[in-house]
Amino acid sequence: MKIILEADLSGDISEQTDCFPDVHDEWYAKYVCYAKEHAIIKGYNDGTFKPGQNVIIAEALKISLESFNETIDQSSKTTWYEPYINFVHNNSIFSKYALLPTKEMTRGEMAYLIHQLLLQKEGKIQFTGIRNVKSL
Repeated sequence: MKIILEADLSGDISEQTDCFPDVHDEWYAKYVCYAKEHAIIKGYNDGTFKPGQNVIIAEALKISLESFNETIDQSSKTTWYEPYINFVHNNSIFSKYALLPTKEMTRGEMAYLIHQLLLQKEGKIQFTGIRNVKSL
């Protein structure tokens, strides 16, 4: 989360560090609290953040895309993560067939995703929502 927020941060991160019962004064607490304060994350139904739990692809996509303020079409969905999977597929970042939403996201996949989001933010690429299919 620190990498994502630092990559796209347009404001200051508050020093709040006690936003979940399982997040207090750890080095990452202010980033977690910033993300919660800005509705990037909500935590789990039991009110915890579960900092020791690995991040799955669906969660990583939501956190990344929400952090970069991408417009996500929420109009039709069967699962909470479907709009995020569709966004990265439709914008040729990842094929939705290559992503298993409940699989842990690798560092390489996360680095690639952040790189694509930064390129778009800098105007070097444009997300059109139309899959770029190369002709044979």
